[in-house]
Amino acid sequence: MKKLLNILLNGLLCMSAVGWFCGCTEDSEPAPQNTHEVHISLSPRQYEDVTPLATRTTLPDDYVLYDYAAALTPIAQIQGYMTSTGEESKYVPCLFNYEKSGANHTWVSTIPLKDGQYYFYGFMPKEDVGSSVTIAPYDDTTDENPADYAKGAVLTLTGLNAVTPDDICIVVGAQGYGSAEGNKSFPESMTLGKFDYHTNDGDNLFLLIDHLYAGMEFQMSLGTQYAELRKIEVTSVKLTPVPAPGSTTVVKTVKATVTIVANQDGSNPISPIKDASNHYVGGHVEFETESGTDPVPAELHIKDNMYLTTTSTKFLACMAPSTNTNYQLETTYNVYDKKDNLIRENQKAVNKITVGDLKSGQIHTVKLKVEPTYLYVMSEDDLDDPGEKFVVIDD
Repeated sequence: MKKLLNILLNGLLCMSAVGWFCGCTEDSEPAPQNTHEVHISLSPRQYEDVTPLATRTTLPDDYVLYDYAAALTPIAQIQGYMTSTGEESKYVPCLFNYEKSGANHTWVSTIPLKDGQYYFYGFMPKEDVGSSVTIAPYDDTTDENPADYAKGAVLTLTGLNAVTPDDICIVVGAQGYGSAEGNKSFPESMTLGKFDYHTNDGDNLFLLIDHLYAGMEFQMSLGTQYAELRKIEVTSVKLTPVPAPGSTTVVKTVKATVTIVANQDGSNPISPIKDASNHYVGGHVEFETESGTDPVPAELHIKDNMYLTTTSTKFLACMAPSTNTNYQLETTYNVYDKKDNLIRENQKAVNKITVGDLKSGQIHTVKLKVEPTYLYVMSEDDLDDPGEKFVVIDD
């Protein structure tokens, strides 16, 4: 029997729709399995300066429904793991691909599952993280029982770029819904730290997700006077870490070990918890860094035909927390006069930016304004004599 499973993500994003995904099977066994087509909706945790949005379900504090249309870092793929317990802990990897059907947005995967209890873990976006990921059941060393996915999981993500255009997130809560109690379109409430999914719950998953990295939001605009004379089309925005004064290297890549500890009290399962001896006794994230002289620049997501206006246009970059603090922002742009004549092509502006020691889930805002200085090339329609210069006005 083929069943449809939708997943809602709450914390980074939330939406539902219909589609299908390719999933890998577990160890082949004679026991019968059903194919579940699962749909995902997302709800991410807000960055600290994000204004809450209205939701259709009760969410934990600081979580909002994901708005795909407004997302600065759209997610194409979600990597999930349907885990089970017993004599031998197992998991079924499942790749969810984004689809849009009418006004609905969703990520969908076709997953072979036996009827019964599972625990869902995962991360996103798959395309930015790649394939260097392992998952293992959480082992509570204070418990005599063996490691078990019912207790949590340990995700290890290797070779992550220290700066990236994508908001890498970890699933911190999951709930199935849809088939029971009148086939509701959303669960009534969501709880952090719970990952239970039973095949009787329904063919939809609602996910809470949290940021693995810190964020840097760029708000770029045109000065009012210059906007009367010129149009600026941004074609590329790149952010690259640069060495701090006195150094020749930067953090290039990181290895993130994410210990996810399930709980019943609604606490964040990856927030660090230590005992009196300063040892971790709960969920936490550990980063191992690799330094070098040739970091990979992060090419930020921009739309086609992106023209700056006097209202800010936003771009987002994400950085491994507590690593680099000095960056170079390179903006490539074309200059037009007000009659759409191309005046200058493929121009570059470079800005140096320094940030503090950012933690996961924190965001640093940088405002840049294109102010008039002088014109390199005059146009017949020019009334004045200014030109472009990208100026950081608030970092």
